[in-house]
Amino acid sequence: MLGLVIALAALAGASGCATGRAAEPREIPPALIAELQVIQEASSETHEIYVVQQKDTLWSISRRFGTSVEGICKVNGILETDPIKVGQRLMIPVRGTGGFVERAYEPGEVSKAGLVWPVRGRVVGRFGESVGGVACKGVDIEASPGEDVVAVSDGDVDFVSDNFRGLGRVVVMSEGGRRVLYGRLGSISVTPGDRVRRGERIGKAGHGVGSSRIHLRIFEGSQLRDPLGYLP
Repeated sequence: MLGLVIALAALAGASGCATGRAAEPREIPPALIAELQVIQEASSETHEIYVVQQKDTLWSISRRFGTSVEGICKVNGILETDPIKVGQRLMIPVRGTGGFVERAYEPGEVSKAGLVWPVRGRVVGRFGESVGGVACKGVDIEASPGEDVVAVSDGDVDFVSDNFRGLGRVVVMSEGGRRVLYGRLGSISVTPGDRVRRGERIGKAGHGVGSSRIHLRIFEGSQLRDPLGYLP
């Protein structure tokens, strides 16, 4: 186990300056290492979140987004004959953007679980969705290049990597029994051992096709949890 932790540490890139009180780096648990090893292929298909309006039908929504009723039903786990209601949220498989999509989320508001959004942006991949044939282990948030990425909660920085396979630049933080992974960062501004407060910057969103999508995972102990159940 020690050898694997040392190997992971060798992958870590130390960039930027410390934030707040320093803490001793912690050993990464085997379950987290196993999850980090999953290679996630980028998908050319993304998902918009659409809030159903008056007079909407599955057919009219599909026309608006240039997709199919079958595709909408598949990603939402519904039948073509199922009724839809005003205010209902639907995931829409699209290759571009359009229609009235849900507002961009941004850091600031604190959830009941005590977390804030890590970056201003739109959710384009949800926990459990298929991404390139692999179930998404967290959420993907599409942000503007250069946008600040902040800590969703207080925590100690356990692990940093500038080039972790499948997830690019990665930061892993912990507080109590919870660990939060931030992946596909454009840049990193913390180092292992830093103590970071909720809302403080840990890095920035990247530049280029697909690289501005921040990936967020939450672990309670060794169990993966849906981040949207913790965020505002």
